[in-house]
Formats: sequence, structure tokens, C-alpha cells
Amino acid sequence: MTREQFLEYFRSDKFQEEMSADDCLEIFMGSLKGSSDITKENIKELASTYNVDIEKVMKKDSTELTDALMEIEMDEYDEVVNCLETYMGVASLIKQQGACLIGWTDGLGTHYDILFSLPRCRQGMVQGGLKWDDLFVSIMRIGAFGFDVENENTHFGYYAEKLGIGSRNETAEKVGEFINGVKKELNSLRKKE
Repeated sequence: MTREQFLEYFRSDKFQEEMSADDCLEIFMGSLKGSSDITKENIKELASTYNVDIEKVMKKDSTELTDALMEIEMDEYDEVVNCLETYMGVASLIKQQGACLIGWTDGLGTHYDILFSLPRCRQGMVQGGLKWDDLFVSIMRIGAFGFDVENENTHFGYYAEKLGIGSRNETAEKVGEFINGVKKELNSLRKKE
């Protein structure tokens, strides 16, 4: 097929009729020769052709992320603390980003760096009681485990045992409150989908 034949077909009604939306997107995404083709002028022309407010599209993801970050409550030392707003913000970040690292305090002098993760990439078999759809919680430098998201009332002692933090103290209770609160809000977000 010559260049002229391709362009004639590409501009024809027949092309639009025969190609699916996915086909068109694949051609569009793969047709630029390099990064120099992605210019402000080309993006503006594309947005104009399809009557799209490109700034609004770009701002949407940024706004959702900013809103989630603003919900998270912090103490005077910039450490995350337990409360409903924090659970909602952390759950929203996990849902949007797949993971969230939190500098958390129990309000009693203990600080943990806690990584929450809902894996998007899955490979191989997991063992030791883990499931792919678990909420994975890692307390940096201490321990990690995956917990059933659906169970919003897991006993704090179970978290403490699996995460290696000791179960006979107020910190373990606060960690349990935090994880259960985040799981509850994740479930709430899933129900809204």
C-alpha cells in the first residue's frame, strides 16, 4: 500500500466504519514517530478537534489526589493520626495509586512508617495465608502481611501478631483501629463503583 493509498483510506468513511474505537486508539497511540511530535500546539489542536478541555482532563486526576491528601489528619509533628478523615484519605490514595506510605503515630510517642498496598501487578503463587486481593500492610523495619479487606473488624491482636509489633499494648490497639478504618473506607469506595 502506498502512502497516498493509506491516507485516502484513512480519511474515508469506510475507515471509520470498519475500525473499532480500540483500533483507532491503537493507531493513534502508535503513529507518532517520537517525543518531538508531542508539542503544546499539537495537543491544543487535538483538544480542539475533539472539543475537549485538556486542562480540565489533566486537573481531574491531580484534584482527586490533592483532595485525598487534604483529608488526612496530622498532628503538630506532621505525623498521621487515627480518625475517620484519615481513613477516608488513605483509602482514597490506595484506590487511586495502588499504594500509600504513611508516617503514622499512635499519639503516645510511637511512630511507624506504614505502607499500604493493593497490588495491581500479580505474578506467581503467594503462600503463607496470603491472597492476591488482600490489603498488604508493611510496618517498615518490623513486619508485613496481607489482610482480608472484607473483614473490617479484625482483632488488633491478629494484626499485632502478623506484623510483629506485640499485642499487649495501646499501640497495637491503635494500629488495629487504623487498619480496620482504612479497610472499612476501601469497602465503602468499592460499593460506590
